[in-house]
Amino acid sequence: MHNIGAKIILFHSSFYFSDSATIKFPENARPLIVLPDNHQDFSVDIVPVIGNHSQYIDQAVGATARAPTFKTINSDQLYDPRSNGYSHVVIVEPNMRIIHIAGQGGENKNGELSNFFDQQVQQVFYNIQHALIAAQAQLSDIAVLRVLIVDHDSEKLQVLAGIMQSLWKNHAFPVCTLIPVSRLALAGMLVEIEATAYTA
Repeated sequence: MHNIGAKIILFHSSFYFSDSATIKFPENARPLIVLPDNHQDFSVDIVPVIGNHSQYIDQAVGATARAPTFKTINSDQLYDPRSNGYSHVVIVEPNMRIIHIAGQGGENKNGELSNFFDQQVQQVFYNIQHALIAAQAQLSDIAVLRVLIVDHDSEKLQVLAGIMQSLWKNHAFPVCTLIPVSRLALAGMLVEIEATAYTA
């Protein structure tokens, strides 16, 4: 068992890690994300890499997300899409600040790709979150997602939906279009997600 400050992220749920946070993980756990030694405190969303490791978090403070700047609608004349992690309709009021995020793959900042679909999806949302932070926005500001998945099947849909449900929690899901594809830009790339966010 290792003890490491707020540097190795293994979990998916909204936490705010300060320098006092301690994360313990088993010897066989594969770290998904490693933060640099000089990292600043910031809100992150993180996901279990192997099984349920929630018992290894010693101390964490939940992050507070602001209310979205748009309205979501799921008509009772359409099936309820929330189990699949999206909404049918988003209404954005005029004069909102629009943030377009290019399609993000599952590679880390060094260009390394996991061989596992779930880890690539986790990394994609980590990358999206960092892009949002750079634009002074957050995940709940996303109104539209476009998802490309290589060799899509029902198991991959369940993985994607489960991760999105954990990320958005009590917030309304964005609208989303999922497009199965035969391949993406890089060899080994299994998923790519483009996002559009709105802030006041």
